[in-house]
Formats: sequence, structure tokens, C-alpha cells
Amino acid sequence: MARKHVSSRRKAPDAPKAPGWRQVLLLLTIVPMAVGIVLFVAAWADWVFLGSQTGQTVAGALIALLGFAAANALQAHWLLAAGWAGLGIGVWLLVGHSDVPWMFWAGAAAAAAALICLGLEFIRRYRVVAAGRPR
Repeated sequence: MARKHVSSRRKAPDAPKAPGWRQVLLLLTIVPMAVGIVLFVAAWADWVFLGSQTGQTVAGALIALLGFAAANALQAHWLLAAGWAGLGIGVWLLVGHSDVPWMFWAGAAAAAAALICLGLEFIRRYRVVAAGRPR
């Protein structure tokens, strides 16, 4: 049976098109995300490419977080970019410099602030979606 055309349906507005250079950079952010995830997972499978297994796990996590932060910054999602970058800084300080007490606490504070940024953005996005959903 053919579907009837309903005039009450509105076409979604077209999003403004990003410049070509920004689209290319956004596509290139997939590289650090993929490399970081591969390094992270490979360390769990006992495939060590960089230094020690722990070092490779941390390096993979930091590279992936850098990719997330760059992708969100290119899309002007500043709170998410700050959250992913802050989480990377927190992990780097917590794991790499845990022997210095003030750096440990600075890393913990950076990670906590990053998680708050990420949580606030996800809550904001959830509320936007929930407000548009019929009940």
C-alpha cells in the first residue's frame, strides 16, 4: 500500500555547511581515536608496541582522548572538548606523576572537573531530546 503524503510533516532545517578544511580536519581526528583504541586494546591482548604494557595502555587512552577533544573543538562543542582534554590531563597526571603528592591531587581535580563538564553536557543534551519527545 502506498504511503500517503502528510503535509504536517516538516522537513528538518539544513544545518549550515562547515568549510571544507574543517571537514577534512574533522575526518583526520578519526586517526588518533583509532590509533589510541588499537593501542589500548592491543595492550590487553599482550601485544606491546610501545614500551611497557601499562605505558601503552595509558598512551592509547591519552591519544584517543586527544582525538575526542579535537573533534569536539572543531565542532565548537566547547564543554565536551574541555571535558575530554581535562580527562586526558587528569589521567596523565594521575598515572604519570602519582609519586608527587600535589600532582596526584591536581590530576584528581582535573579528572573530577572533566567528568563534571562531560556530565553537564550529556544532561543538557538528554533534556533537549526528552523535551522534543511526545509523552
